[in-house]
Amino acid sequence: MIEALPPPLQFNVGSFLSLKDVKALCCTSKSCPKQREVNIKIDQPDSDFDRHPSNGYAAYVWQSFDFPPSRSRHLLHHCSIDCKWKDQGWGNRKGMLSVVKNGGNAPGDYLPSGEDVVAEKQPAPHKEELLHLDFNLDPAAEYHMWVRIGGGGGHQLFFRSTTVTAYEFII
Repeated sequence: MIEALPPPLQFNVGSFLSLKDVKALCCTSKSCPKQREVNIKIDQPDSDFDRHPSNGYAAYVWQSFDFPPSRSRHLLHHCSIDCKWKDQGWGNRKGMLSVVKNGGNAPGDYLPSGEDVVAEKQPAPHKEELLHLDFNLDPAAEYHMWVRIGGGGGHQLFFRSTTVTAYEFII
């Protein structure tokens, strides 16, 4: 069915699907567009946020990521972030990782997420776990990773082996 659509419409359909569904679709049809992974450089794959002040309830930008300028942005359809993460290992769990687009803000402690938050996970676990976030890309948007350590004193947040991968249709 999707094979009957011209490639631009196939790309458009892919932009509405989850990453898992796009991967499945690309594997099931010879005429559907194939995709490739594009590794996105980030400045701090390993970060320790240590002893956040007791009045620090707000989230803030951890790092930005830019897509390679040589790529045709309209062919990028999804992005994923993978890492290992944990909090201080005791007490309340408040840590958060959010992906926010277009200059929006991530929420502070106990606040709801706004419409510019495209992916989010909270609270951080006490023991190190794998974290996977994925989201649909808007070719015109800018994206930033935000963290919230948590207010109340003594909170910490640790990230290891953070990678960002974009997925691009091949034409």
